[in-house]
Amino acid sequence: MPEFEELLSDKVFMEGSWASTTSSMYCRFANLPEIIALRVAIENDAEKANRLAKFVEDLSLADHDPNYSIPNDMAICAGLMVLDANKTELVTALMKKFQETNQLSLGMVQLMANYCLITPQTKKDILLGKDKNELGE
Repeated sequence: MPEFEELLSDKVFMEGSWASTTSSMYCRFANLPEIIALRVAIENDAEKANRLAKFVEDLSLADHDPNYSIPNDMAICAGLMVLDANKTELVTALMKKFQETNQLSLGMVQLMANYCLITPQTKKDILLGKDKNELGE
C-alpha cells in the first residue's frame, strides 16, 4: 500500500462523516488505530510530516465539482489532524492556506485547519464545553 493510503479508507470516511462538529471529528479520528499509528510515526519525523502534508495537498488539488465537497474531504481532514502532531513550516503553511481558502468545496477542510491552528488549551476548553463568552471570543 502506498504511503498514507490508510487516510483514504472507508473507516476514516465514515468516522469523519458521523461527526457533528469539528472538535468531535478531531476526537473521532484520534481514536482510530490507523490514525494513532500515523501520529506516532510523524511526531518526531519532520520529513515524514512534510511528505504527509504534500499527500494531503495533492488530495485537495484533485479534479472535482467546486459546488460540492471535495470527494476526499474526510481524508484531508484526518491528514490535518495527524499533522497537528508535528507542525513543521510546510505543515503550518498548508494549514494556513486551507484556513484562508474561499473554495466552498473545501469547507470542512477549512474548519479542520482552523481547529488545528488553535492552541491546545482552547481545544481542551472546547471539549469541556466552555462557551464563547468563557473563552473570550
